[in-house]
Amino acid sequence: QGICQTDHPAEVAEMTMLYSSTVFDDLAGHSGEERQRKISAFIYNLERLLGMERNSLREVILPIFRYDMLEEMTSFFENRLMGYDEHMITTIEGSAEFYKFTAEQLPTAEYCTILDLGCGTGLELEEYLVLNPSANITGIDLSKGMLSALKNKFPNKTLNLICGSYFDIPFGNEQFDAAVSVESLHHFSSEQKQSLYKRLFDSLKVYGYFILTDYFAESEVLEQEYFENLRQLKLEQGISDNRFYHYDTPLTIGHEMEILKAVGFSRCEILKNWGATYTIKANKFPFNEQSFKA
Repeated sequence: QGICQTDHPAEVAEMTMLYSSTVFDDLAGHSGEERQRKISAFIYNLERLLGMERNSLREVILPIFRYDMLEEMTSFFENRLMGYDEHMITTIEGSAEFYKFTAEQLPTAEYCTILDLGCGTGLELEEYLVLNPSANITGIDLSKGMLSALKNKFPNKTLNLICGSYFDIPFGNEQFDAAVSVESLHHFSSEQKQSLYKRLFDSLKVYGYFILTDYFAESEVLEQEYFENLRQLKLEQGISDNRFYHYDTPLTIGHEMEILKAVGFSRCEILKNWGATYTIKANKFPFNEQSFKA
């Protein structure tokens, strides 16, 4: 209604719904690039079916396929605040374990300083502050709503929460005993991570370390496909700015560890994995961990 005029609206609506259902059912098994081609073909054929000009339905139809529409990163998380914790815990393989496991790798020394990159609503911090309630936490996240939810979880705890991009916020030098990031860094390229990890390395104290829990591409071919799909989506949707958009572009775990070593981390090791999600520990310098944790 309001899109086109026809003498047979019921018939056209029924044909459109049947055709749409077929297209939606067929999309699930295809890569992002193939889905984009099918969506473009769907819009073209629908315009022909309705006797409309080429591309006249594009802005109307594309929002229907929301999972292929790129959203600016901050908006993506602000719009998904309700139910976010439940989603993360129930839909990601191993998440019922890896938040707790990640927390257990962080320092237990009293009043130690921790930097959390992409802290969100603080699922890992919920686990960690049980183990070390005196820890001084600095959390960085793009979403004000997420940070507000985190603050509300710990009304009696002073948390240094910073709303902004961890690519822009200064970390300082030798400020933190450890840093952590969980399910946040799989949206960025090798080049972006290299500059971030160099600043992170500098921010750690001499015996500091970084705990990274994230999911990784299972092969270099898949890694390249993720970035190519993102490029195609930006081209298709006319996105030319340099803002961050929510789309998963995980590196292989090998490439991730290469970057960490390249910026100076002396020892990187895989601690555990749950399918494609791994926990990595990167030490600034080799040392006896027990002397620090005691």
